[in-house]
Amino acid sequence: MNFGNIVRESTTILRHNAIRTILTILGISVGVGAFICVVEISNAGSSVIEKQLQNLGDNFIWIEAGSCSRNGIRYGARGDRTLTLSDATAIVQQVLLIKGMSPNVDGHIQVIYAGQNWATTYRGVTPEFVQIRWWNLRLGAFFTQADVDAAAPVCVLGQTVVDGLFNDELP
Repeated sequence: MNFGNIVRESTTILRHNAIRTILTILGISVGVGAFICVVEISNAGSSVIEKQLQNLGDNFIWIEAGSCSRNGIRYGARGDRTLTLSDATAIVQQVLLIKGMSPNVDGHIQVIYAGQNWATTYRGVTPEFVQIRWWNLRLGAFFTQADVDAAAPVCVLGQTVVDGLFNDELP
């Protein structure tokens, strides 16, 4: 049998089974399309995670107190407040490869502005935090060491809080 006979015989069989042929082509098309979608979704997710990891910076280490358990009740992570500012200072002095350090304290807070009410979290840090985390501010400036030393009432707002409280106003 030559190639021409094979093609003629195949097209004849496909024409006689038209519905089966159409359903087979449709099934293959849907399968290939679904596979392409799954691959693209996983690539998009991977790139988002990779970007978040890059935003942490190089050689980033986060140290926090362990979970607390008292009388058989586990309070979870951050339940224990055993780390102090002197611990952070000692770590920087004793581990010579550490380039920067910013101790922090965080929690939940209710923010109110012009009748708007927003539940969010706060994080008290030092000015080094912005360099450690490689953050770029969209507007304004990060607070300075002079602000920290004077206990100045300053803060940096995240975009979600700005959008929730200020709408079109400049914060």
